[in-house]
Amino acid sequence: MKRAISHAICLSCVAVLGCSGEVDTEYLDEYDRLSEELFGVPGGGNGSSTLTPIPGINGGTGGGASSAAGMPGGYPKDFPQITDAGGAGAGQPITGWGGDPTKDRAGNRAALKRTPVILIHGNGQSAFGSIIDFQTDFSWKSMYKNLRDRGYNNSEIWSFSYLGRMVFMAQLDKPYSTNVDDVRNFIDAVREYLGVKKVDIIAFSLGVVLAKGYMTGLQKTAKWDQSQNRIDAVGTLVGLGGGNYGLGKSYDMYGAIVGEMLTDWPFEKSSHNLGSTRDDTPNGPQMAQQKVEGTAFDSAKWNDSHYRGTTSLDNGAINYVGIWAEGDLVDNNWDKTCRLWGANLNKGFKLGDGLAGHAKLIHDKNVFDAFAPYLNKVGVVKGYASPGGATPTPGGGTGNCKDYEASNYAHVTNGRADVCGTLKACAKGSNQMIGYYSMLQKTWLRETKPGYFEQGKCP
Repeated sequence: MKRAISHAICLSCVAVLGCSGEVDTEYLDEYDRLSEELFGVPGGGNGSSTLTPIPGINGGTGGGASSAAGMPGGYPKDFPQITDAGGAGAGQPITGWGGDPTKDRAGNRAALKRTPVILIHGNGQSAFGSIIDFQTDFSWKSMYKNLRDRGYNNSEIWSFSYLGRMVFMAQLDKPYSTNVDDVRNFIDAVREYLGVKKVDIIAFSLGVVLAKGYMTGLQKTAKWDQSQNRIDAVGTLVGLGGGNYGLGKSYDMYGAIVGEMLTDWPFEKSSHNLGSTRDDTPNGPQMAQQKVEGTAFDSAKWNDSHYRGTTSLDNGAINYVGIWAEGDLVDNNWDKTCRLWGANLNKGFKLGDGLAGHAKLIHDKNVFDAFAPYLNKVGVVKGYASPGGATPTPGGGTGNCKDYEASNYAHVTNGRADVCGTLKACAKGSNQMIGYYSMLQKTWLRETKPGYFEQGKCP
């Protein structure tokens, strides 16, 4: 556990402090400039990006141009603006890159040939990388290149920043429950925008458990709402270096800070259940389709039967991959935590120790080649359906407008509003304060475009 904390602290200290421990103001000034350019709030929806070109980093101009690596500079102009619902980036517009910014909704839909891929970054990072990329690269540039080389086009690759635009250090307090709404809101927005039922997810580090939370209905309350599960929304989940079984036990004082990461805490234990069934890979493969490929070093020290098996939930509808780097900071904190019990493929690689080995999981071509055959297994499944929990009022609304009458508590629970101020609720998108965050106060909200809610009924 102490190793995890020291690496988390290192993420901020390397960038902000000199060897003497004093703040390096010259570096901070430069970082502020780069952060504003890299993570500046886009204008015009969430996609008409105002990013200033930085060769080799983002290079986007407006909503369309690509970087030196070919990565989009933002989102399409008509992709909805999403507000960060909690965690380190709470209240900020969610930024990132994805889709083809030169196309509108219809154009991006027409360009789909493969299952769209969602990239979910790790702790202390963003869709654009991290503040220590000059030392250890956490950007998606290699993943993007590998996907393009495999035939994916820009309309099929999406990424987002759930920890805010300027990420100085890892979030240690409730990193799963406070950020899962951002994952849910973004992925559902992409599915609606592209008109697809299913996406593939490539998740890294903290992103792996967030992806599983999206699939199983994790809420801000750190509880699970099974009616909000997204099992039917995923074709393949690739987990790279995820702490699937926690990052160690609460042996020391850090336990009270990082409870959601601890192997022996109730939250982690509950994370393996879907309803009354314990299954880390719901809708995963039957026993015969599961494969374990430990490295030569690892295969001698772990029993692969612990990571194979079938439950009543398994029907082969989802492909799962668990990949880890031997001796990296996650693998060191809790042995076997990156494996996924019941996955199609569990495979280890020797990529180096610590933070450097961890980062190589998203860059190493051998890692990509190992999981790539499990992508695009379901193809393009058209026909997005609104997720459970948000039912338009019968007869309410005209055209694309939908309205909902519910308690403010229900609006927040179902993703139509956020908690704001002191026990208040604000409509998502418009940020209008609609009253108290309470089960007793009812409000009408209308959704005038996907993800944008305001008080009142449709015309």
